[in-house]
Amino acid sequence: MTIKLPHFEMVSDAEADRLRRLMPAERLDEAFAIWTRTRDLLREQLQQAHPEWDLDQIAREAGRLLSLGITDFKDEPRHQTEAMP
Repeated sequence: MTIKLPHFEMVSDAEADRLRRLMPAERLDEAFAIWTRTRDLLREQLQQAHPEWDLDQIAREAGRLLSLGITDFKDEPRHQTEAMP
């Protein structure tokens, strides 16, 4: 089994400066917005890859993938041929 580490991107100096100027609540708001958008995009990808799944299955699988730090599921074996029970 190959373990795939998450890919992290560095922010620019200008973006880091902008983030430093935010109040703590603003940082949390921004982080939550990014997380929500990532979840929504992942759900959309899952719906396209598995049109036979209902919304509950989509939500569970998105939660599972996000909890593992996976935002691009195309390398996941279960999404190549197998449907989730």
